[in-house]
Amino acid sequence: MSRTDFFIVGLLLAIAGLLLLANYGERFATARILSFIASGLIAGTALSFGLLGLVLVSIRQAAGDISAADARTAQLASFSLVVAGAVGLLIFIPGLQRALARAFGRTTNSPLAHAVAVLLLIFLALQLPFVFGGPPQGIPPITSVDIIAQDAPLVLIAFIGVGLLARRSLPETVQRLGLVPPKQARWWLVALLAIPAFIGIATGIDALGNVIAPASQRQVSNVSTMLFSQFNTVPAVVFLGLTAGVAEEVLFRGAMLPRFGVLITALLFAAVHTQYALTFATLEVFVLGLGLGWLRRAGGTLPAIVTHAGYDITVGILSLHH
Repeated sequence: MSRTDFFIVGLLLAIAGLLLLANYGERFATARILSFIASGLIAGTALSFGLLGLVLVSIRQAAGDISAADARTAQLASFSLVVAGAVGLLIFIPGLQRALARAFGRTTNSPLAHAVAVLLLIFLALQLPFVFGGPPQGIPPITSVDIIAQDAPLVLIAFIGVGLLARRSLPETVQRLGLVPPKQARWWLVALLAIPAFIGIATGIDALGNVIAPASQRQVSNVSTMLFSQFNTVPAVVFLGLTAGVAEEVLFRGAMLPRFGVLITALLFAAVHTQYALTFATLEVFVLGLGLGWLRRAGGTLPAIVTHAGYDITVGILSLHH
């Protein structure tokens, strides 16, 4: 494992730890206080780093040792952190909590709700520079170890996030995540038929993108080819598709969708795929997220996993022959 992998694993395990503490905070007063403190410290740290980043960018601009493009990217990242940190602290204000409770129809004075809100705010802040800055450049190809290091903790976060070890038993957690066979067997057939349907939709969006923004499409294609260049055999593609399909569906459709709904979960799902920046490929991921969300609602998480993994594997195998 590289140092980046160790950092990612450590970060994701820390997130799992915060969610575990927050879940205990739903039941115990001491854990509740500690969870609020931890969420506040994280929001405050994001705010501080954002302000520091803005100051450092201004200093480097004055010294003339940073390009205008890099300065804009750094300013966007820093400002996003400032906003995320500030909002993360503001949601501790009782009056704002009551307003949010009225708006969303549920209580927000919950350690778990605060922890998730702060984490999502910071996540979105960190994604913005990639979304609006174009596909990332200079990133080394992804390896199988990278995939495991990123995806395995996501499954852990999903299980702990919905209450395993704190509020739910393992069978209750599996049920909450939708990891049970659908009540009607037809949903397995629907999951299989959805694979070519989504491929057709993605092909249509791709064709539209090639007409409207051909340069952007080529850039996304080149970045994706480089990032996944080590997955150039059928077994490697199957491994990649299964790993991503299971981990992402358990987290997004299993854990998050019942809480956030189909639309917001699909938006977050699209935001994760930063290698596409804000392009037609992002639209493809968003549409796929909507379809998988509907499948989760209707048939459960397991059919969504079948569709997601099958889609990724089929697209990957087809790309080997182009």
